[in-house]
Amino acid sequence: MEIGVTIPLQKFLRWKQPPYGEDPRLLFCWDIHRADVNGRKLLVVVNAANRFAGIRCMTGADWKKLDAIVPQVIDQAMETAGVSEPLRCAYLDAAGVPVFTKTHGRKPVAGLNRVVDDIWFCVERDLDRDAMFQAELSTIANTRFCHCATRADYVRPVDAFAEDLRQLLNLANLDEGIC
Repeated sequence: MEIGVTIPLQKFLRWKQPPYGEDPRLLFCWDIHRADVNGRKLLVVVNAANRFAGIRCMTGADWKKLDAIVPQVIDQAMETAGVSEPLRCAYLDAAGVPVFTKTHGRKPVAGLNRVVDDIWFCVERDLDRDAMFQAELSTIANTRFCHCATRADYVRPVDAFAEDLRQLLNLANLDEGIC
């Protein structure tokens, strides 16, 4: 699994610039960014292929554990979208160990920026101050029609992610695991 780190997040973490990614399958590539909204630090995790997103509140210590937290956010976003546990495990196993890279191009980063913009419009009403994973914000980001890097038409990220999983895992009964 490749995790593309935005330049502002690299500067915040005081990381050197990571290498380019090598995985041609964008379904296993995610881009991450830090958003400061209403005094809360949010980690925004967005799939490079289909703009499927997960959003999590972060503490100062959490930023040092990104390699463990990002897969958790992806798993929680898939669970919130109704993906079955066996399918979530199959995806995460197929994705492999997280490796930090540069972001995955202009279109995926544009999708990431749109998710961050959407958070600004929804956060007053939808930020769950008691939870780390922001299920409501993630659901809003995943159910709005938008453009994504691998589609020509408008699509809901949750539908595009389901379609990509269907093609990747070649499962005929995938619809049972996704709402």
